[in-house]
Amino acid sequence: MVLIVNRRKKDASYVSEIFHYMGILSHGATPSEALSEISLLYRAVIIMEPDTLPDACDFVSKLRSYASEVPIFALADGIDTFSHKEIFDGVYKFSTYSSILAYNIAQYSKKNSLSCVGDYRLAGINAMCDAESVTYFGEQIPLTKTETMILRFLIRAYPLPMDSESILRYAFRPSRSPEPASIRTHICSINKKFRLKTSRNVIALAPKKGYVVITPEVMADRNLWRDGK
Repeated sequence: MVLIVNRRKKDASYVSEIFHYMGILSHGATPSEALSEISLLYRAVIIMEPDTLPDACDFVSKLRSYASEVPIFALADGIDTFSHKEIFDGVYKFSTYSSILAYNIAQYSKKNSLSCVGDYRLAGINAMCDAESVTYFGEQIPLTKTETMILRFLIRAYPLPMDSESILRYAFRPSRSPEPASIRTHICSINKKFRLKTSRNVIALAPKKGYVVITPEVMADRNLWRDGK
């Protein structure tokens, strides 16, 4: 996932939706929200207009203290005169196309042996953002874009189970977020399509915990399936 940070939440959400269109999980946040939002679920952070922050160096330092493995990039005007280049892993112009930005971030991650944005693969499932369709050991699974984004989020969150509210928050665009009850319908549809091709479900509901991608490790984890009683 990519965390998009801007002092104006509306602008952060707008850029987040652009990444969503490309099939990349992302979330928009204000600087104060970002400090509580940042975690190792994220593959990268993009800070827009960092020169408008009261103390960009302190802000970036705090983000790194919470998730040191997550690279932090900046989007800014006039990068030749940008005063905080050294605190970022990369600085890009606002005019940079989102696809090029995502590609450059991925290349940085590969070069530094980090997990890449847009890479959603797990236990034979390939739901990468640049793939024509979701596949399971090469077998195409005809998921809708919404179903694909849900599966990508659960792959990214693995092995942690995620509840409906978390799926709504991260797998859907804010402007198109449905009711929490609809998540069960989407999960059922995903499982039905996998069963038709593979004779098994791909997502399970761990009691009182949330949805998780089914892998041999998950099935062997008895603690995951306890109902807490």
